[in-house]
Amino acid sequence: MSLSTANQTQFNVTGLSDGTYAFAVLVKDLAGNKSLYLPVSAEIDITAPTIGGVISGTPTTTQVNLSWPAATDSITAAASLQYKVTRASSTSTINTVSGADAATLVTDWTSNLTATSATGLSSSTTYAFAVLVKDAAGNKALYAPISSTTASAGPTVGTAITLNSVSRVTTFSSSASLSWGVGSDSGTDTADLQYKVVIALQSSDIDTAAKADTCASPCSIVTNWTANLTATNLTGLANVTRYQVAVVVKNDGGLKALYSPLAVVTPAYGAELNTSTGTYRVLTRTTSDQAQVVRSSGSAWTQVGANFGSNITDDIVSIVKTDSGELQALVRVYQCNGWVYQSQIYRFLSGTWTAFSGMLGGTQVHCN
Repeated sequence: MSLSTANQTQFNVTGLSDGTYAFAVLVKDLAGNKSLYLPVSAEIDITAPTIGGVISGTPTTTQVNLSWPAATDSITAAASLQYKVTRASSTSTINTVSGADAATLVTDWTSNLTATSATGLSSSTTYAFAVLVKDAAGNKALYAPISSTTASAGPTVGTAITLNSVSRVTTFSSSASLSWGVGSDSGTDTADLQYKVVIALQSSDIDTAAKADTCASPCSIVTNWTANLTATNLTGLANVTRYQVAVVVKNDGGLKALYSPLAVVTPAYGAELNTSTGTYRVLTRTTSDQAQVVRSSGSAWTQVGANFGSNITDDIVSIVKTDSGELQALVRVYQCNGWVYQSQIYRFLSGTWTAFSGMLGGTQVHCN
């Protein structure tokens, strides 16, 4: 390029492509004598970097780990290229350089960056991510944005396990009825959540979801994985035994949560259990062949009313609390009046055990 203009002190060179150029300025007088200004060089960079490929994202419950191949540039060395990562709720808002540059910052401009993590995210939520790259001249390019959905944090348990009833079935066994609130999960429909019920003698055997799920002796499975289960029955329980029952809920992804274990205490033979307070009233026979009722109070036992009856046997005894709240005791009585082992009901009225009606049934034998 050669131009000669009088009184020229500046000039714009156009149409240049990326590269390094040298420039010189000459000055001459009317006689043609010339002098040279000190030449200068200039690097021209008007082309944005070339992206290296596509972004990949690996989500966890609260973050997405991002990576991408390094970009290249015709002027700036690859190690000197800078990268910026941003996020949004949709790729449509970050599919341009300006849109991505203005979005929520994940990682600010950093040289030679090919991986980063977006942290502090919500579980089961879809995010969009963009990566920008710029060269030393400030030219920017955009990697194609991607979407990534964070993993579920696992189900949330519903209301706690409730002991609805516990009752003695035979001399040696009892049953119980349990229910619990339905669980919830951000990624699995409520009706598709599955439940597992396990029982053990020690809460330490089932006090985590992992322990309860891998239940093995002395733990046993009451009900295996069943969808939309919120109640079950316990059968074949030994009398006068303290059990621990736990419920595990899992979502479609196999993530699990544990309902806190509940103690279930089975009644003794001839005992009435108050399920709301966990206390017993137990009917026993004294050494003088009278009946006696005692009530548990913490680690102590308190007698309920005075001893009652006579000739009481210990083969069949029971105590119940009626729907009206009245305590009634059924005892067997030996009477040598042509019958043995007759039954007698006593009612606890005004602090006193009082016989209710006459003897019931019995077996006739010869009395000596």
